[in-house]
Amino acid sequence: MKIKSFKISLLFFLIFTSTFSQIGIGNSNPKATLDVTATNPSGTATTVDGIIAPRVDRQRAQSMLLVPVSTLIYVDSIATGTAAGTAINITSTGFYYFNGTLWVKLEGNTKTGTVASTATLVQPNVVFTASSIGSNTTPISIDATSTTRTIAISGFVGTLTNVICNVQLTHNFGGEIDLYLQSPTGQIIELCTDNGGYSPGLTFNVTFSDAAATNITTWTAGSVAGTYRPEGTLTTDVIVPNITTMAGFNGNSPNGTWTLHLRDDAFADNLNFTNFSLTFLPATTINYRLIGETSITYKTGSNVLTNAMYFANAGDEGFITAISRSNASAGAIGTTAVTVPGTVLSYASDSPKQGSGNYWATTYNQSVSNGLVNGTTYYFQLWAKGNIDTPTASNEIFSLIPMMLPQ
Repeated sequence: MKIKSFKISLLFFLIFTSTFSQIGIGNSNPKATLDVTATNPSGTATTVDGIIAPRVDRQRAQSMLLVPVSTLIYVDSIATGTAAGTAINITSTGFYYFNGTLWVKLEGNTKTGTVASTATLVQPNVVFTASSIGSNTTPISIDATSTTRTIAISGFVGTLTNVICNVQLTHNFGGEIDLYLQSPTGQIIELCTDNGGYSPGLTFNVTFSDAAATNITTWTAGSVAGTYRPEGTLTTDVIVPNITTMAGFNGNSPNGTWTLHLRDDAFADNLNFTNFSLTFLPATTINYRLIGETSITYKTGSNVLTNAMYFANAGDEGFITAISRSNASAGAIGTTAVTVPGTVLSYASDSPKQGSGNYWATTYNQSVSNGLVNGTTYYFQLWAKGNIDTPTASNEIFSLIPMMLPQ
């Protein structure tokens, strides 16, 4: 009689569940496939409410085959089995779910590991010691008069240790050529006055540098090309000079307008200007500058994907960017460092393609961090190194986004 009653009850249960497809325990109006209402949802009752997950030891979890994704168990012992295969993460008791490949602990797990990156961990070989700032290539022809050509400099970091100037023109009589260079801060040097001789169709392509072995006054006839020391006297001609060597420009910022003064001394033979350019060397080393920083608190079983973009108006050499990770803040935005502090995750570099002068360039950095410590707050930083135009607030754009993604 009991067997018959059990069969009838089971049959009723199967018909009921297949008909309604939702089961309520402790309620008659289930809101999901399984809806459990506590016997005592509030109050001071001491009886236990809740659901107890299947309890197994590690060996049992390790032995399961064809486990569906999202299966939940509670491992109550690690005295059996090994932390290998699907149970490689089972190193302590607790709740675990199956992700399709491995058992993953829901909480309370601490892991350490290494950093993997999708970008290079080798700093790009970019040298920022020289800065070829700009040129003026607007041609002009003058006869028995004076004129000027200018170059506007901005975004140079540091002060000068060396100035190199190149001038290119044509003439029929070198002795009629007068050239002076004036800095934004008022230093003026005589580059060349009344040298050379009568030579129809002569070309003048001279780089003025203190490092040259020969003074331009040694030029007496014909075309002239190469590197020469400036004439460097304090004799007044086109303008009053006040320094005698290119070193007289040192110690000042080059930012501002540089002026090349030109004069043709006599009628009949025109001075035909074609190019004027400047190259500067900074006195200070260009360091990495902190562009942005943000932090996240790590949770076990996640990867941290960090993406950064940097877009800036830069000098010829371009710039290097890096993203790093540390356990503490790197400091205020604008903080500088000779090398990137913390753990470097990625380097990138870019340079303008248009030629001399400042132009916009872009870098993208990306890295993946895994095996971090659960519950630890990590700081992610974006650094940049290069000659960036000023003010930087209107000459650089960036984003720095670390995202924590489940494994």
